[in-house]
Amino acid sequence: MKAKVKSAVSFVDNYEQQLRQFARRRNCDGIICGHIHTPEDKDIDGVRYLNSGDWVESLTAIVEHEDGRMELIRYEDFIEELAREARDGLCAERPAPTPVEVGLPA
Repeated sequence: MKAKVKSAVSFVDNYEQQLRQFARRRNCDGIICGHIHTPEDKDIDGVRYLNSGDWVESLTAIVEHEDGRMELIRYEDFIEELAREARDGLCAERPAPTPVEVGLPA
């Protein structure tokens, strides 16, 4: 089992380094992907690496804000922020999402 875990970690590290090299060759500041199911938002030698993870296992996604910022969000944090906004009256102009809109069964 230990060898399999080491192999998987090595694969992910190699994958991330190859993406960093690809971004550098193309003069990109960062790269966004979702192939590996581990959500990440990190700097790899000056290249921003964003991985959305997946909505099924990790309940994560990447959003782009109106100002162009990219952010990795986690479902639990998103729901807590909505509740905080509702409690503080910050989302009066925006209706609360339905359970289906946030990925829950109706």
